[in-house]
Amino acid sequence: MGRGSGVNDFPGTEGSFEAGEGTPDPKSVEDIADAAREDPSSVRSEIPTLCEYIDDEDSKTRLAADTIARIAKEHPESARSAVPELHQLLHDPDYMTRARALSALFDIAKETPATVRPVVPTLIYRLSEEDDEGEVDMLAIIGGILILIAERYPEAVRPAISDLKTLLEEDSEDVRSVVIDIFHELVNSYPDETEQVALDLAQSDDEAKRVAGNTHGHKYVKTSGTSMRLS
Repeated sequence: MGRGSGVNDFPGTEGSFEAGEGTPDPKSVEDIADAAREDPSSVRSEIPTLCEYIDDEDSKTRLAADTIARIAKEHPESARSAVPELHQLLHDPDYMTRARALSALFDIAKETPATVRPVVPTLIYRLSEEDDEGEVDMLAIIGGILILIAERYPEAVRPAISDLKTLLEEDSEDVRSVVIDIFHELVNSYPDETEQVALDLAQSDDEAKRVAGNTHGHKYVKTSGTSMRLS
């Protein structure tokens, strides 16, 4: 990854220069992560370095994703350049790595939904992949990102409606509850589709009443994140 071998560690070489180069070694992901825990602002400029670790073979990917998410929470504008790498991480087999990537994308979407718009097809695909009870929080974060983008670009997110309707048939009450919350927030963008969901469920149970109560009269709650247990 080009982190620089042959570093001079002798007294008087405090700058840690590569032999024959005259330029400082890139910071290690551990150094950046430690600094971000203290003050994310101090490492805003290190996003490109963190992105280099996304494909690293020495298992630094999760730490890099965690650090990008930490920076994005306070400085989403600084993390926009990392969206391609965060997008890539949505396919990572590690649950926590995907969770960190989604968290960062959520914070970036709050600031500039257009930046995250290219990720929408993958987010829709992940809806059906993250519907296990143990991953219900992931489902909520995906829904949160889609809601933010739908407010500005409803046509980009419209294909998600059919996938969400399918998730309403899941056995897990937790999954259905999260999906209902997502529909709550999508009513402004898709009043016809979401009101039809309420009608379709009108004969079922209290979940239908939750949807119907939110669609009736078109009195909606703007995205706050709290109803979907986003952190």
